Amino acid sequence: MGRVIDFFLILTFPPLGKTSGEVHDRLCRKYPDKAIVTLGYGPDFSVLRSRGVLMNIPQMVRELQEEIPEASINGGGHLVVGSIKFVGGLRTKVLAKLAEKIGKAEVGMG
Repeated sequence: MGRVIDFFLILTFPPLGKTSGEVHDRLCRKYPDKAIVTLGYGPDFSVLRSRGVLMNIPQMVRELQEEIPEASINGGGHLVVGSIKFVGGLRTKVLAKLAEKIGKAEVGMG
């Protein structure tokens, strides 16, 4: 995992989500036969991209909302791309739970 915020200024170009997407695309080109999940994060958000991993990001967001209601989690996306916003003070807890869910996802490279 990498904190996108450590490498780019907030509210600048390119947006942090686009930067995470570029990192993901480069990893996919470098490892064409591997399943890839890219998780970029900042102080109160996370951006996810995946290839070859069977995960449902909207479902993961719903589960996190139930499991950590105090984090005010909001977000969503699609099956392979999404973003999550949360209370910054609970970042470690949210990201740990998110990583746990990603780790349980099936790999579906064909």
